[in-house]
Amino acid sequence: MKERTFKIDGLEGHKIFVVSWLPDHAEDIKGVIQIVHGMAEHCLRYRDFATFLTHNGYGVYAHDHRGHGQSLDQEEDLGFFHDDQGWQHVVDEVHHVTSYIKEHHPKEHFFILGHSMGSLITRGYIQQYGHEVKGVIISGTSATKGILGKVGYLLAKAICAVKGPRHYSSLLNQLSFGSFNKNFAPNRTAYDWLSRDKKQVDCYVDDERCGFVCTAKFYMDLLAGLEHISHKENIKKTPKTLPLFIISGTKDPVGNMGKGVTKVSKDYITCGYRVQVKLYDEGRHEILNETNYMEVYMDILKFIETV
Repeated sequence: MKERTFKIDGLEGHKIFVVSWLPDHAEDIKGVIQIVHGMAEHCLRYRDFATFLTHNGYGVYAHDHRGHGQSLDQEEDLGFFHDDQGWQHVVDEVHHVTSYIKEHHPKEHFFILGHSMGSLITRGYIQQYGHEVKGVIISGTSATKGILGKVGYLLAKAICAVKGPRHYSSLLNQLSFGSFNKNFAPNRTAYDWLSRDKKQVDCYVDDERCGFVCTAKFYMDLLAGLEHISHKENIKKTPKTLPLFIISGTKDPVGNMGKGVTKVSKDYITCGYRVQVKLYDEGRHEILNETNYMEVYMDILKFIETV
């Protein structure tokens, strides 16, 4: 496997940090998968999964979103997308990376996998750019929060107005994630909800690029984005022929212990899409880092090889 890191141009002079993992021989590449990472993490955390895919003949690309990892323009941008239209900026920069991938792999089938916040971004992405994709894997996703989401948005907006868009809001962080760990008491760490694998949880805790508090404007963008992609009229902008594989754990609090994931799946099915769904028993949020990770890896491989 060949690993390479580099930066490409995003919007308005922003530089996007990208990593590629490719099989040793270019002629062996059967397809390419773009990974869209989650909130308060970074793309290099997907190295193990990428290694598995390259060993099976697939190239893998991933990048750090704005305000994350090594795509930070300056430290005060940590957990911040943009002053205006931040959600759209992030979706468009995912497509910037897609364009780079397709330029270098014009003949290979192209797939995209989004995890957690990245699953939401991916759902928005395929509403705009889905015609460029062979298949989609949606991991650890969330349904619309309804009235709670609207209240959260208004709270984030008020905090932005009073304290500024780059204010790091421990209140919003607590409201978003504070209840997740209670399902796994007694807790060993603040992130037991991520995985049953203690080593994976410890890696997250020890990673200085993970687990940071995001800005008030970030929460405005995230909550507005979730509402936007959940509307039926926007779901229907996704190409009808695009196959979807939705995966999560039955103990993932982000997906409301499977209930939210089931709702998202039903929304797509109701709108006429081809959807495969798998909820892994007892799996927590980071299903790619779970104790049964190889089962998940193999299911994803089967999906991309049969669609």
